[in-house]
Amino acid sequence: MIKLTDINIAQVEQIDSDAAAILSSAVQTTKKILERREALDRAGQKHQPLYVMAGETHDRPSHMLHHLLVLEGLKQADEKLLVGIERPSDSADDNYLDHYLTHVARVKPEDRAAHKALYQKNAYFKGAVDLYYTMNEQLKTASHSHGLLHYNMFKMHAQGKGNFCGLRTDAPRLKEKFLNAADPTVQNIMLKAFGEVTKNMSLVNQEGMYIRNRYMAQRLYDVAQKFKPRIALQLCGRTHVNGDENPAYMGVSHHKEGLCNIFKQSAQPVLGVFLGPEQPTYQGLKDNEIIKCPRLPNISAQYNPTKQKHMRKKSDSFWGSLVDFWNGNDSLSITSGEEEMIYVNEKLDNMGLTHLRTGFGLR
Repeated sequence: MIKLTDINIAQVEQIDSDAAAILSSAVQTTKKILERREALDRAGQKHQPLYVMAGETHDRPSHMLHHLLVLEGLKQADEKLLVGIERPSDSADDNYLDHYLTHVARVKPEDRAAHKALYQKNAYFKGAVDLYYTMNEQLKTASHSHGLLHYNMFKMHAQGKGNFCGLRTDAPRLKEKFLNAADPTVQNIMLKAFGEVTKNMSLVNQEGMYIRNRYMAQRLYDVAQKFKPRIALQLCGRTHVNGDENPAYMGVSHHKEGLCNIFKQSAQPVLGVFLGPEQPTYQGLKDNEIIKCPRLPNISAQYNPTKQKHMRKKSDSFWGSLVDFWNGNDSLSITSGEEEMIYVNEKLDNMGLTHLRTGFGLR
C-alpha cells in the first residue's frame, strides 16, 4: 500500500492541481501533528493525548478528503487514534441498533440484549455503530464525501486491532433543531453556565454553541481517558474550533468558548487545524498550536441525496452573483451525488490512492 508521505506531489501537480493541493495540505498537517506528538514524547509525556481540533466547511469535498488523508497518514505512522465526529451522540436509536446487530454484527437473537447493554457502556462498540450509521446518513452537504470519509473510518475502526476508535461526540438534539435539555450532561452544562435548564435552546445561537463545544470537548476527553489514544481528533465545523474575537453571526462562538481554548484551560496540549482560504482569528493560540490549510479547493457540493436534486444554484445575473459571493454561494459547482463521486474518485486516483475509494454505492 502506498505511503502518504512518499507520494511525489510535484508529479500529481502536473496532472491535477486540485489533487496536489489537497495532498500537500494533508501531508503538511500530518507531519505537523506527528512533530507535536514527538515533542510531547521528548518532554516525557508519552501517555498524554494530543488533542487536535480540525475545522471544516461542511459542504466542501476537499475538506472531507483532507480529513481522510490525514487519518490515513496518522494510521500509517502507527499512532493510536481517537476521532470525534460532529454528530449528535444519541442518534443511533434502538431501531438502528437492532438493524446493526442483526444485519452487520450478525448477533444471535438470544445475545442481542447483552450487546445492547454493551453498546451503552463500551465506547469502542458504540463507535462501530456510530460510524456505520454515519456512513449511511443522507446529508445534504457533500453527502458522498462525508460517506466516503466515514466508510474508511469504519474500516480503520474494524481493522485497527484496537488502535482506532471513532464516535459521534456532539450534544444530543431534538428533531426541531434544539438541544435536548433532557440529557443529563446537557443539563449539567446548562446549569453551570446559565444557572438554569433551557428546554428550547437553539443549536446555533451563541449559547447553544457554548453548550455543544463543552459537550464535544467533555465527550472526547472522557473517552480519551478510557481509550488512551496518543492523538485525539475532533472533526467539526471551523467555527467550533476557535470561534471569533467578536462573533456577529449565528453559529459562531467567542474564541474563549471555542474547543481549542476549552482544552487549553484544562492544560491539555492542543492543535487547531483551519481548513480553507478564510482567515479566522487565532486569539489565545501559539504559533505551534495552529495549522493553516488555505489552498484547499473551494468547490462546494449541496444536493438532496435521495432525489438527486440540487439544493440551490448560482445566479446568472450580475447582482445575483454579488449576492451569491456575499453568501458564500460563489463556489457552488457540484449538484448531484454522481457528480461528487466522479470528482472525489478523480482526486484519489490522481494521487495514487485508489484504495481509499469504495467499491460500491454508499447508499
